[in-house]
Amino acid sequence: MVKRPFSFVLFYTAGFLQLMPSGITASTSGSEPEQILISHVLIKSPVAGAPRTSANLLLEDQVLKLVSSETIPVSPGSTKIDAGGSFLLGELVPGEKPTFVILDGNPQENFDVILDTASHLLLAVKRGEIALNVFGSKTVEENAPEAKTSNWLAYSPPPVSMSMTYSPESKWNQWRTPWTNGAFIAAVLLDRQNWFSQDGASRRQWGDLSEEFDGGEVRAFRFGSIGTINFEQPWVYTIFAATNSFDKGYGNNDDIDSLSFLDYRIDIPSFKRTIVSIGKQKEPISMERLMSALNLPGSERTALSDTFLTSRNFGIVTNGSIFKDRVAWGFGIFNDWYEENLDFEDASTQYTARFTWLPWQSEDESNLFHVGVAVRYDDAKELLSYGSEPEFNKGPKMIQTDPFPAEYSLTTNLEFSWRKGPWWIHSEFNFVDISSPEFGDPAFTGWFVQGSYVVTGEMRDYKMPGGYFQGIKVANPTTTGGLGALELTARFTSTDLRDGLIDGGEMDIATAGFNWFLRSDLTFSFYYRHVWSDNFGEVGESDGFMFRLIFLIE
Repeated sequence: MVKRPFSFVLFYTAGFLQLMPSGITASTSGSEPEQILISHVLIKSPVAGAPRTSANLLLEDQVLKLVSSETIPVSPGSTKIDAGGSFLLGELVPGEKPTFVILDGNPQENFDVILDTASHLLLAVKRGEIALNVFGSKTVEENAPEAKTSNWLAYSPPPVSMSMTYSPESKWNQWRTPWTNGAFIAAVLLDRQNWFSQDGASRRQWGDLSEEFDGGEVRAFRFGSIGTINFEQPWVYTIFAATNSFDKGYGNNDDIDSLSFLDYRIDIPSFKRTIVSIGKQKEPISMERLMSALNLPGSERTALSDTFLTSRNFGIVTNGSIFKDRVAWGFGIFNDWYEENLDFEDASTQYTARFTWLPWQSEDESNLFHVGVAVRYDDAKELLSYGSEPEFNKGPKMIQTDPFPAEYSLTTNLEFSWRKGPWWIHSEFNFVDISSPEFGDPAFTGWFVQGSYVVTGEMRDYKMPGGYFQGIKVANPTTTGGLGALELTARFTSTDLRDGLIDGGEMDIATAGFNWFLRSDLTFSFYYRHVWSDNFGEVGESDGFMFRLIFLIE
């Protein structure tokens, strides 16, 4: 199609409004590119009744680089133009030199804006060059971040993450009434797994892994609703269920057609920024455990988390933050008598607490260091048992203790995390002290370290006050002609269940792989794992790989 200068059509697509992570910087090869930031532009959908969207545009060397509804950091010396909520008409294609105008009125509501363009024209850009600018401009001296809006206030995110505030936009899966707002969201996870190598020791330990565990599966279909009950300070509800999720903490029913409820809880605002959450939910311990499984860089959680930390529990959590959210805390009391069909006094009670701290964060928030410490006390009224598969959903439990009695267990979790732009390094350590004189008061340990790098430059947002990282927001999705976002990952995990009079084995796992986020609702992942299993008096080694496809409905 031939493009005529200043022949404009109203342009809007949700794909161009992907949220750009903070901290993406211009290339430093050669001279710095010329950057022009046009902020607070209103882009309105041609669909009647759809809300207006405020967006920011970044041009580098006359090429449109990003369109975002979040703050876009730019280098000192860049030009900034504040459009003040004016309306954009034109064609926006990331990677091309754009042609558009910004007008002082909404042409959908007032056609005179089109008929008398000269009277309403505020800014004109032709193939990336500014032809007219009534707003004026200023040179950016320093990149001071703007105030952020607060989204998910509860301590742990929903099982299927969604970029929503408590006032969602009008979409087919969202609703608003005077009494409640809400949204239906879902995710389908499709896996293909193969064990392709085993040594003799591994075969003697576990048999032929490929014969028993190779194949594809619907890893899970997760679905549910998030929304508000519209009191003066809205309460937030979360209810999620899953099928084919009978293992790894989503219930112990061996019927793969069963339905398991992952979360059902109410989040109630308390004083200042304190939230009280009641229901089935994640305990406040471990960043990896708190993150949504769909946002993990390693696809499956580490054996460390699956061995020592429960997925979800029934109880009450209160959380809050101080010092501008840089110090956050969460406390919880849990007793799962309801789902275990036990009397309350016969079921184990757990007390969990977590503290996180950002001791250092750069001014533009692209570079930060996180530390966290959490403890979990279990009164052990029920028998204790620990174990995990080798970070594949389909595989034997290569470390496993038999159930044993104890007086109590005390788990300590330490977290260390550093992120600089697209780089992220994260590590956790678990120490479990168990009072069980009959079994020699065993103490179990484990740790992991992982690193990831987003080749395409995106950055994982850090959630305050929750103290965890969120998923990657794709800057150039395939829906707009981009390549999506590509993340390379590596991880090493070590777990030891051998102490006192208990021998549950030891297991080390090395992982390498990638996540390709084609767009916000479609992800393809590949992972290779090498496993060392120390059991039955010998160390076995095995290798496997898995593919995963995640499709979100949001």
